[in-house]
Amino acid sequence: MGSASIHPVERPAKGGKKPLTKGWKKLELSFLTEELAKEYFHCDPPYNIGCVVRPPHVVIDLDSKQDDGESVLEWLNSQTELTSIPRERTGGGVHIHVRCDDLPVFKKAGGKPYEKALVAPLNDQVTAELYFDGLNLVLSPSNHKNGHTYCWEVFGDIPTVTWLELQEWFGFEEPAGCKVKPVATIGDDYWRRYRGDLQTLDIVAVFQKLRLGCELVDADEDKYAVECPWRGEHSNKDQRWSSTDSSTVIWKPEDKFPSFNCMHAHCEGRRLQQVLEFADSGGVNIDEYCTTMRVWEPGQCSKDERPRVILPGPGRPDSEFADEIGVAGPRSTSGSTTVNRSSFCGLCPSARITNTLASILCNRLRPERTWNSMFRRDD
Repeated sequence: MGSASIHPVERPAKGGKKPLTKGWKKLELSFLTEELAKEYFHCDPPYNIGCVVRPPHVVIDLDSKQDDGESVLEWLNSQTELTSIPRERTGGGVHIHVRCDDLPVFKKAGGKPYEKALVAPLNDQVTAELYFDGLNLVLSPSNHKNGHTYCWEVFGDIPTVTWLELQEWFGFEEPAGCKVKPVATIGDDYWRRYRGDLQTLDIVAVFQKLRLGCELVDADEDKYAVECPWRGEHSNKDQRWSSTDSSTVIWKPEDKFPSFNCMHAHCEGRRLQQVLEFADSGGVNIDEYCTTMRVWEPGQCSKDERPRVILPGPGRPDSEFADEIGVAGPRSTSGSTTVNRSSFCGLCPSARITNTLASILCNRLRPERTWNSMFRRDD
């Protein structure tokens, strides 16, 4: 899911949630080396495990601290659409993990990111909080200050939900006084025709390839003024394009679909899909401008160069997965240059997270709903 960064947070005796690392909001996947993992998570007592949430991953934190989460479970049992979604049991309730591709970007009036979880009361006992890009969350198997150990209690595939569904289920609202920038949604199937992951598309490079003007006008919002592909239909078509013309713009947020908007009447309804179709007609291979492939290909690596390994499943036995982990996973030596055999040893949960997942990226292949020969990533 996204590119969430694992990092240490305080031990339970000191609250168990405050990050230890300066600048933790900007941590990358490469931060947690094997040495740091041993230093923080293999000591006695170990530090808790924190996660910097990255899009499209979002987490709903349901709390009823006054009864250690019992009211949360009672509320969840009445919500049939939520009971099968993967979740962790926490000290005061649960963490529900989902993917939301169309969650808006919230900006303060001055243009800086809104950096607080959205809060909504569900009843007199239960409160919901939405954790999104850049916010810190405690993960299993951390320990709560009340003695509870965080643990997974519902397993399965992480589902994709919409911002509207999150609002309907939990009552979340856009923060008051904030600018809300919508992101492109993937409700239409046009994105299926591309093997590349459009969330990693360099849309600026596409405009440059098309020899269309493109200039950054707002770095905080990743906003560019661009020369519209259909400028010949505009009323000002005889005027020379300038970056001061902000009537046509694109947004290029990290780990989200790019967005396109043209305010001219002739371009009403034209969005990213139409821009990509225009580029296709001009001979531009969109897949070449995506840094990550959506469709599985052997030998793929993630954006941070970690090998991708497919999890066990139908047609992929555990032995095949274990063999590939042995090739792609971390290695250590003790002076010998010859290895006669390999074996597996038990690891504690935090070791499994840090030693293996820090070096590889595990995914499960899922069939496309309409293209039987194609697969999409589930991370």
